[in-house]
Amino acid sequence: MSNSIRYNSALFQSLNKQNYQIFIVSEKFLTGGTWTQPEYLEGGWGGPWNRTTYPIPGPLYQYDHNSTRSNLLQLQQSLARLERLENEACIQDYGIDVVSNRKNLLAISSEVTLDTDTVLASLSSGSTPMESYWWLCSAQHPLPGRCDVTGLAASSSSWNVTDYHFPIKYCLSERAEERCRLQFSLPMMVIVIICNLVKVVCMSFTLWKRKTEPLVTVGDAAASFLEKPDPTTLGTCLSSKKDFNGGSGWTRVSLPTEERAPRVWEPIRLRWFRAPSPKRWGFTIGL
Repeated sequence: MSNSIRYNSALFQSLNKQNYQIFIVSEKFLTGGTWTQPEYLEGGWGGPWNRTTYPIPGPLYQYDHNSTRSNLLQLQQSLARLERLENEACIQDYGIDVVSNRKNLLAISSEVTLDTDTVLASLSSGSTPMESYWWLCSAQHPLPGRCDVTGLAASSSSWNVTDYHFPIKYCLSERAEERCRLQFSLPMMVIVIICNLVKVVCMSFTLWKRKTEPLVTVGDAAASFLEKPDPTTLGTCLSSKKDFNGGSGWTRVSLPTEERAPRVWEPIRLRWFRAPSPKRWGFTIGL
């Protein structure tokens, strides 16, 4: 693991996740229409939950009626500060795992009922252990992890929710202050400091121990060979790789006797495919 990865692990950002409630209401709710405590059916869908298909432990569905009533009153009394979102924007803003800048939501439905109750259903983002935005696809009953937010946004004009398929016209969203913090991991930072110290010690030891100038780049090698010709290949400028294969080392003495004398250059036409060895060609084709 590189030192940069360790450093990036030492400093990280954290965001707060908002648990919010979704209220499906009619437009009369916005003009002070009457409502009663919305019925919260098991599963938070506005309809019955099938425990045979999706067995979910009961304690996960702790429903606070007092909190729901308080949230509804607060939303109805402060409609002016709610932000209107069209269906596509509403789906995109709430269709993420971590919603940090939005809270409770009014989904305005065009459903017309004979009942005078203006609150049609109540949902909660924290009522299921799946994605917090699964309620967006609640009318389709997708499998866990299969809520297609992109496809839902593309057909937002016909978006509906819950088992009762309430059609949604638009949303009124409560903004929330987004809070983020820069976290610091002391153990990981200590590891980074120790690794940097080891690197400094190794680099210092290398500079102190090595007296000759190191050849780091191809340019360093070219400049060095121009100033001080390589004695091991002196007089063998026309030698190729095959002249050194099988020798005891990269020295002029290791060449065959007939190759040690000056050679005459003979133009030979070579093809590009001859650059790699037959073994490499075979290995590459075999892959």
